Amino acid sequence: PREVVQALAMIREMALPVTADDLMPVAQLPDPELARRALECMNDLRLLPDRDALLAILSPEQPAGVLREGLRLLAAWSDPALTEVVAPFVQHPDPGVARLAVVWLKAAGSDVHTASIDAQLKNDLRSQQADRRARAAFISGGFTLDATHDLAAMLDDPSPAVRKSAVESMGQIGSPEFIPPLMQALARSDLVPAATAALARYGTVVVQHAQQLFDSASPGSRPLGVALQLRLLRVVERGGTAEAMLLLMAQVESAVGLVRDNAVLALCRRYGELDGMIVYSCATHFT
Repeated sequence: PREVVQALAMIREMALPVTADDLMPVAQLPDPELARRALECMNDLRLLPDRDALLAILSPEQPAGVLREGLRLLAAWSDPALTEVVAPFVQHPDPGVARLAVVWLKAAGSDVHTASIDAQLKNDLRSQQADRRARAAFISGGFTLDATHDLAAMLDDPSPAVRKSAVESMGQIGSPEFIPPLMQALARSDLVPAATAALARYGTVVVQHAQQLFDSASPGSRPLGVALQLRLLRVVERGGTAEAMLLLMAQVESAVGLVRDNAVLALCRRYGELDGMIVYSCATHFT
């Protein structure tokens, strides 16, 4: 299993030329972690599996991680005929599974189910119970219930569980409008792990937003906090693109020593083996 996990990680990281048919046998294995990783790989590489094979995986007995990735893939088919397959997952105890089921039903135009779902979510978002608000915040991500219940606003909820659920939902939804609030969430220590993971799911577009955030901290404006800058650098480093490299190189000239040093280290880690000039810069920066 370790070798398979490593192979899947390499396929995702390097975007190797595989097909959904290549990965489906792994997704059908009884090992839930391998199955989840194979489906996750399909999602990240935008590979579309055979629909019937995918439906066979989406059984209520499957672990939540497998169901989440499977429902993400099923979003490619908004066939109303599948409504009865998806609808039971709205009541799944895992909020991620429930959210994906709700989003799918709305995309499929299943009015019979979504009217009652909306009413329940609005009620739960106003609940005095933090766990109900957290679940509703997570499930309602991806569509608007009303103007007073914006998902980004949940980042200021008094409950840590609600804040974390909102961040995780923004990551799974993948809507670009959530990138700025997710980047601001990096400045809050309680949300750093969840925000970092959420931003990773947006791919290379995150680098453009990070560049805009660094550019906005121009002379005369309010500077970005050092902690936020360092966390942004780690997010950018994962981008692995030419734009990411240029942004990191620009931060080598930062007036903040910690930012400057971490930018150099990020360049060494990510690009050192590919570019001799960067290796040289990394070696000479600390001499």
